[in-house]
Amino acid sequence: TVRRAGGDPEPAPPLPAGLEAGPEPGTARCPKDGSVLVWIPPGRCVVGSPEDGGVRREVRLARGCWLGRTEVTWAQYERFCAETGRRAPSRS
Repeated sequence: TVRRAGGDPEPAPPLPAGLEAGPEPGTARCPKDGSVLVWIPPGRCVVGSPEDGGVRREVRLARGCWLGRTEVTWAQYERFCAETGRRAPSRS
């Protein structure tokens, strides 16, 4: 979970090559695997979630970044490996 620590949200920059507009403002969609990315603007934000077994802490981002809304699935990772010629590790 990432939550902005303060201030008004900053609009997302133009989408990088290979991404298209997502289902909500400030999101992007990767048409290759259907994943949804969320724009995290530069500044302070709170990361981590006790519900996920993590510890909440504040971090400072010098630059904004696109972050996957959900975890990457094995199917998405295997497709990435196939498209880039990388060898996927064993699932065991």
